[in-house]
Amino acid sequence: EGYEAAPLDFDPPVLGYLSRMNAALGLDKLVDAFIELKKVPGLETLKLKATGGAVGDDLKCVARARRKLAKAGHANDAEFIPDFSRAERLRFLKTLSVMCVPVEQGEAFGSYLIESMAAGVPVVQPNAGAFPELIRATGGGEIYDDLVPALKRLLTHPEKARELGGRGRAAVLENFSVETMAANTISIYKELLR
Repeated sequence: EGYEAAPLDFDPPVLGYLSRMNAALGLDKLVDAFIELKKVPGLETLKLKATGGAVGDDLKCVARARRKLAKAGHANDAEFIPDFSRAERLRFLKTLSVMCVPVEQGEAFGSYLIESMAAGVPVVQPNAGAFPELIRATGGGEIYDDLVPALKRLLTHPEKARELGGRGRAAVLENFSVETMAANTISIYKELLR
């Protein structure tokens, strides 16, 4: 509840990251991809927004990312948001065009994907872990083997991004709502009690 559809207006396009801000979860990979994408005709105005919290060594990763962006001349095109409270995440998601957390080893689920799709933001994730299954189940994004071309496809084709975002939003609201998850859990318990 509470996830309003992002406008996905692409003026400018905004690449988002929603997870703990560290190298293990791919923040550095996304920053490198962002710098490459800024060279693509039509993506000169691309922005990067990241949130999800940073403590200890994560702060060093964010500092490295800032230095790398500054060296490439893009310090003013990236924003690292320390507040990732629910209210801030809801606001944050409404500002994105595409979301990506390039955690190469994959994850068992990735609730940030469900949150992004609930807001109608298409996701681009590696071909690893549960990501392919989740993307197939929702239709809310793309799986990649090569990060930069996959992001470029959606960031330069807003209509495709909107189509995937709409599919993902519909699937998440139908299949991942609290009501649906509770009903499914009750159904399993009833089956086991028989």
